[in-house]
Amino acid sequence: MGVSIANPPRFLQAPDEHARLLHPAGPGLVVLARRDGRWQEQRIPVEALPERVRPLAGCPEVFLTQNRFRGPRRIAHLVGLDALWADLNYHRLPQWVGWRPEGIWELAIAHLEAARIPAPTLAIATGRGLCLLWVHSSVPRQALPR
Repeated sequence: MGVSIANPPRFLQAPDEHARLLHPAGPGLVVLARRDGRWQEQRIPVEALPERVRPLAGCPEVFLTQNRFRGPRRIAHLVGLDALWADLNYHRLPQWVGWRPEGIWELAIAHLEAARIPAPTLAIATGRGLCLLWVHSSVPRQALPR
């Protein structure tokens, strides 16, 4: 299947690049979570995030919140919305079993283009699917009800 990709995926080389792309600056805390035998969460100030994620390159089961908080990861503590995402968990759907993330990316881009939806800023192969992220300028918590 040959789909022309107008906006090819951005390839990041290190976790700190991902952190800076998603959370370039601003107030609040980002939750960094790991499953290393048990679930662990740490709240990290945005400015310290690149340094804290750098040693995690290649580690499995590492998660980073897409948005910022002023305490625990709860809507009541939301500081700003920094990204939208779609998690495409295709690994259990019979028609997609065995597909590589690149193939799913091509299908997703074709569907997004047909629907006139902008291409995502970043695509992340999660091991069980493909996470598409649209990074945008920060929207304050007060806009959440709208």
